[in-house]
Amino acid sequence: MGLNFNLNPRGLLFARSWRDLFSLDLRVLGIFRIVLASILIFDNVDRLRFVRAFFSDFGIWPRDVATAELRDSLHWSLHFILNHAWFQGLLLVAALVFACGLLVGYRTRWCMILLWVLEVSIQNRNGIILQGGDVYLRILMFWSMFLPLGDRYSLDSKHSTSSANSNQHLSLPGAFLLIQIAVLYASSAYLKDGIEWRYEASAVQYALMLNQFATPFGQWLSQQVELTQILTIVTWHFEAWVWLLMFMPVFFIPLRLLAFLGIAGMHAGFALTMNLGLFPYICILGSLLVLSPAIINGFFSSADSEETQLAREHARQSLFRTMMLGILSIVFLCSMYRLVLVTAKKRLPEIAAVETITGLLRLDQRWDMFAPFPLKEDGWFRIPGTLRDGTAYDVYHQVEAEPSLEAPSSLSDAYPNERWRKYLMNIWLTKYAWHRNHYARYLCRSTNERLSYDRWLVSFSIYYAVTRNDIRDSGEKTYEFVKLWDHRCN
Repeated sequence: MGLNFNLNPRGLLFARSWRDLFSLDLRVLGIFRIVLASILIFDNVDRLRFVRAFFSDFGIWPRDVATAELRDSLHWSLHFILNHAWFQGLLLVAALVFACGLLVGYRTRWCMILLWVLEVSIQNRNGIILQGGDVYLRILMFWSMFLPLGDRYSLDSKHSTSSANSNQHLSLPGAFLLIQIAVLYASSAYLKDGIEWRYEASAVQYALMLNQFATPFGQWLSQQVELTQILTIVTWHFEAWVWLLMFMPVFFIPLRLLAFLGIAGMHAGFALTMNLGLFPYICILGSLLVLSPAIINGFFSSADSEETQLAREHARQSLFRTMMLGILSIVFLCSMYRLVLVTAKKRLPEIAAVETITGLLRLDQRWDMFAPFPLKEDGWFRIPGTLRDGTAYDVYHQVEAEPSLEAPSSLSDAYPNERWRKYLMNIWLTKYAWHRNHYARYLCRSTNERLSYDRWLVSFSIYYAVTRNDIRDSGEKTYEFVKLWDHRCN
C-alpha cells in the first residue's frame, strides 16, 4: 500500500452507485476497533478509581435506591446482582479483559458483544453520572456488534481463511450507523433554537464562559467576541447540513471528506477549549466511519476488488440472516422514531413497543448538549462541616480548615474527573435535588472512615456558589452562595 493521490475525476464528481453512499471501509473499521478499545480501556480504568463511590452501597447511589428508581423502567444491570465494591470491580476488570481482546482483534465479535452488555449494564447502574458521550458510545457499540471489526489489523484476520479481498463493506447495520451519525447532528442543530444560536451568535462565547468546563485556551477564546460569533454560525450550520455532505452523490469524495474533517475538527476544537471528558474523543471515533472506501482508495493504492462483501454474502444468504436483518431494521426504525418523539416540538403518539425495544437495548437518545442554548449558570461547591471536637472541616476537600469563600483558581480542575463534574452539576439542578441526601450520606461515610471515632464529622452544609454569565457584563464575576442541603451524620 502506498500513497496514490491520483483521484479519479469521475469519482470526484459522482458516487459510482448508491453503494458508495452507504459502504464502510474494512481498514477504517479496523482502526475504529482499535480506537474504540482504547477508549473503553481508559474509561473502565477511570471507573475503577471511584468504584466504591459510584457503583457500591457505600457510595452516592446504593442499590436499593437505584432499583427503586428503575422499577418502572426497562433498564437492566448485571451490577445489581451484588452491591459490594469488589463485585463491581470484578465486572470492570472483566470489561478491561474484553477490551484488550478487542484491541488486538481476538475473538472480536464475542468481545464486542460482551463489552456492549457490560457497558449498558454499568450505565444503567448509575445514570446520573452519564453524559452525551456515554449515550453515543453505547449506540456505536450496539451497531458495531454486527460489523466485521476483526477483518483488518487483528489476530482474527491472521488466522482467518475467509478474509475479504475487497475493503468495501456494505450492510444494513453499516448503513444504519451512517444514518445515525447524520441524524445525530441534524437533531442537535434542530434543538439549538435559542436566540444565542440563531440570532445573537453568542452561544460559543457563553459555552466558553463556563469556567467549570473551559480550559485556559477556552477562557482566552471566550474574550474574542467576533471569532466566537463566527464559530457559533459555522457550528450550527455545519451540524444542520452535515447529513447533506455525507450523502450527496455529486462531488461525493470531496464532500464526504469535508464531512469527516468537519466533524473531527469540531470535536477536536471542543477538546482543546473545554474539559468534556471522553465526549469529543467518542465523537471523533464516530467520525472515522464517514471515511468511505472511495476516499481511502483515492489516497492509497491497493489491489481492492470492485466486488463488495454484500455481493458475496448474497450467495450464502440464509433464512436466519434474513430474519436478523429484518429484526435489526425494526430496531433501527424504533430508535429513530423515539429520537423524533423526544426531539419534535409537536407531540407524536407514543408506541409501547418502541419504548420497550429502545429501553431494553438502550438506544434511547436525545442530543441536546448546549441546547436550546448553553448553560449560563456557573459555580463551585463549598461544604463547611464541624467535627465532634468542634474543629472546622472542609468536607469537599477533606482537610481540617474553614472552606474558602474565594473561587478556586481553576473551576474546571475542582472535580476529580468528568463523572464527578457531571454528578455535582446535576445535583445543583432542581430536578435532581432529591439526590442531595444520598450525596450527603456518602460524605458522612467517606469522611468518617478517615477519622478517629472521637473526631467524626457531625454536621455540614452544602453550598453552591453560583454566578450567572452575561456577555453584556464585562465586570468581575460575583458569586452567590445558595444553600442546597443541611445534614447531620448519624
